[in-house]
Amino acid sequence: MYEINLLKKLVALNTNSATKENYKECAQLIANETRKLGMKTKIIDVPAPDKKPRPNVLAELDVGAEKTLLLVTHYDIVPVGSGWHTNPLSLTIKNGKAFGRGVADDKGAIVEALGAVRNIRKSGKKSRFNIKLVCACDEEVGGKYGLRYVCQRHKKDVKADLALVIDSGLENIIVGCSGVIDGKITVKGKAWHAGYPHQADNPIYKAITIVEEIRKWGKKIEKRYSELKSPKGSPHRKVWNRLTVTVFKAGEKANVIPGEAVIEFDYRLLPEQKLSEAKKEIREVIKKINKKLGINSKLRILSEHSGYITDEHNPIVQEFKKYVTQIFGRKEIVGQLGAIDGTYTAAAGIPSIGFGPGGGNHHAPDEFIALKDIRKMKELIVKFCEG
Repeated sequence: MYEINLLKKLVALNTNSATKENYKECAQLIANETRKLGMKTKIIDVPAPDKKPRPNVLAELDVGAEKTLLLVTHYDIVPVGSGWHTNPLSLTIKNGKAFGRGVADDKGAIVEALGAVRNIRKSGKKSRFNIKLVCACDEEVGGKYGLRYVCQRHKKDVKADLALVIDSGLENIIVGCSGVIDGKITVKGKAWHAGYPHQADNPIYKAITIVEEIRKWGKKIEKRYSELKSPKGSPHRKVWNRLTVTVFKAGEKANVIPGEAVIEFDYRLLPEQKLSEAKKEIREVIKKINKKLGINSKLRILSEHSGYITDEHNPIVQEFKKYVTQIFGRKEIVGQLGAIDGTYTAAAGIPSIGFGPGGGNHHAPDEFIALKDIRKMKELIVKFCEG
């Protein structure tokens, strides 16, 4: 089976996003495959401060169609980790499933996409779409030198009528995702011996009161809703604002009062919420908390990106949904609570949806993808393209 043989080669390359090892080898492997399929291919190697390679593979099959479909995937993976029952860097087929790190996130998507192109080439039936494929790096660490860079600096290369982000699961058809602001609040105090607390200024107590105020504000904004439906199992029918304190650091030794406490938070925006307004809002909130509590904490934004919404009534989205229903059964059109790379393609002006590649245990031991998922996703792409 073409897809399984290719997946074996991809899984054997440990493309850990933390170390960037085997990025060049993996990108070259993918580029060689796309060229064999008759796709016009290039590798965009993005310069990064750490001097490590950041190759992104862009391939195109131009059939002279009026419309273009962009298939979005990534080849980087999270660290292998422990607890596996199989070798995570050697594809294992068992009970109709393929096991290995990255098979579901997102190397399975690469073989599904290339398998579909291969079938279209072999069938002789003209595709209704020109096909573009992006196999990006660094998705697992935000995509700054991956898809984000490609969409911002190489818009012509990714220009399309629809972007299908094959990194979103099979449960729903995703037409939008939440934006995010990650922030850090630093509270200064005066360090001292714990036996003399009257001579210290303990920042932990200040930080605790700030956390409580943030929690109260977070409860208020939970009542703000997007126009997009939430995935099944969510506590709210529509995608909603979420603010969560995720890090609290202070102190190193029981008998020492620390001089600093640090709070970090994750603020999930509504898909349609403007990033600039959300940043202004969170800054004003922290300013008000400081004034109310008489504390001079400092806020720093660590990372940020906007969400997006694609109109679910767009004819091309509805047509894609029709083929999904034929092959996978009825699926809801919803917004993603987390983030997907559709935020970058949408920012480049491309209607963007997420679906596939399938599988389970993402980022966990015994990550797998069902062989039937590979077959059905390949069939979906082929049928959508050929009509």
